[in-house]
Amino acid sequence: MIITELKELRKGSFIICIDGVDSFPLNIKDIEAAGIKEGDKLDENTLAKLMEDYVWPKARQKALSLIKFQDRTQKELRNRLALEMYPEEIIERVIKYTIKYGFINDRRYADNYISSRKLKKSQTAIRGELLRKGINKELLDIVILSHYGDEEEEDPELIAIKKAVAKKVRDIDGMSHEEKEKLIASLYRKGFDLEKIKLIIGK
Repeated sequence: MIITELKELRKGSFIICIDGVDSFPLNIKDIEAAGIKEGDKLDENTLAKLMEDYVWPKARQKALSLIKFQDRTQKELRNRLALEMYPEEIIERVIKYTIKYGFINDRRYADNYISSRKLKKSQTAIRGELLRKGINKELLDIVILSHYGDEEEEDPELIAIKKAVAKKVRDIDGMSHEEKEKLIASLYRKGFDLEKIKLIIGK
């Protein structure tokens, strides 16, 4: 294995190219500390030491900085680290580390996400957003049931529909048939359940 290029990613940060392939990022201080340069030959032990001494600690530090002020899903964190050009095996190690110590938790993320939005958005819209963020479907079904399955409490989606309607009209009873149809269509496009919309609008 040969270091064929130190490709500048941004000021002070480089991608180490091995045999012509982008392999991992290092900053200039770490490159100098490791004593590597273009044209150097690497054996497996040297590469493993670079990963352990420089790449893994920096990837872990980057992950912790990303989740310090904003909770993230596994997928979101994985994607951000991939953008930084960290190798897959390092990314997976970071993900396992952050899960082990509770820094990321997809169930907690989904629970908080739904709690903060269920009175504003449709269940369908929230489900779609969380699936795109990488929340596992089976896990999402469980969390959604915990928020929408309590028969003793008013359905959060009905509350959300009421709020959405209140923003658009003051007097539902005074609306014409055509106006109600347009309102129903508008709410339906936002992902609200059609029968629940009709229940609130009284059609």
